[in-house]
Amino acid sequence: MSEEHGIETLDTSLDRRRWIPARRGRVLLAACVDLLIASVPWAYLVAVTDRIAPGFATQPHMIQYAAFAIVELIVLNRTSLSPGAHLLGIRFATAKSGRSRIDILWRNRVPFVDRNLRKSESWFSILVGLFLLYDATKALVRWTMYSPPLPLFGIQTSGLGGVLTSVTIGAIEALIACLVLRMRPGALMLGAPFYGLLAVSAAVSWNLWDDWAARYVVARRAYEGLPVRPGEIESLQSMSPELVIVGMAFNGALILLLTGRFLPIDEVEPRESGAGLAPPDGPGPGGPGGG
Repeated sequence: MSEEHGIETLDTSLDRRRWIPARRGRVLLAACVDLLIASVPWAYLVAVTDRIAPGFATQPHMIQYAAFAIVELIVLNRTSLSPGAHLLGIRFATAKSGRSRIDILWRNRVPFVDRNLRKSESWFSILVGLFLLYDATKALVRWTMYSPPLPLFGIQTSGLGGVLTSVTIGAIEALIACLVLRMRPGALMLGAPFYGLLAVSAAVSWNLWDDWAARYVVARRAYEGLPVRPGEIESLQSMSPELVIVGMAFNGALILLLTGRFLPIDEVEPRESGAGLAPPDGPGPGGPGGG
């Protein structure tokens, strides 16, 4: 039995030098990450069942979010399985008694956060990670909707090749987002060249973007059940290559702005020893701390 900042835990494997209590806001962020991740298999499920049950995906968003919240609460009540909690460095430990109704709901499991991660992260790094993860989920599910395949290094992909291209780009971007949230240096080593290559690909495919823009507008309006507005295609054609290049450069710049904050967290040992080494989940340098 160990005691962490006044919280008596039954988990003897909890290293009191490394783990500090996490704020509820951090757990809420973990739930948001879970929602983003769950949106990918949901989109695939909708794509598969659309022909069988066309109304399956037409439920109001509030009902879909409520269903997710119920499933999330059931899973957290029964287990500690949460991709978002893992990415945000959260570990649940069983306390001797619950501090609140939330702890009782989680069967007296209290969230702790890796203090090394807390020290190296900031609100900016968390927002960058969430933004890149959101962008990644869009790329992973884009092929299930109206968006035509993207040109790649001067080649107009189509069919299975277009699906594989979109999924591969989304998977790599999701990995970068996960590395950012965990503050691993691999985010910089992978992210900067990846977004640089995508920007080069967009530039090399310059002559293909007009056709892509036309097909995108037509497909999107058909998906929405609306007619194409006059000049809408020409408007997108006039800026589509530039938007893609600027977007990739922007994502790469976000990664570069985190230079110097990344830490190989699993290899860094706490310098102090003993309990009560850090304030319970207080803010780290320039960041949210455990919140």
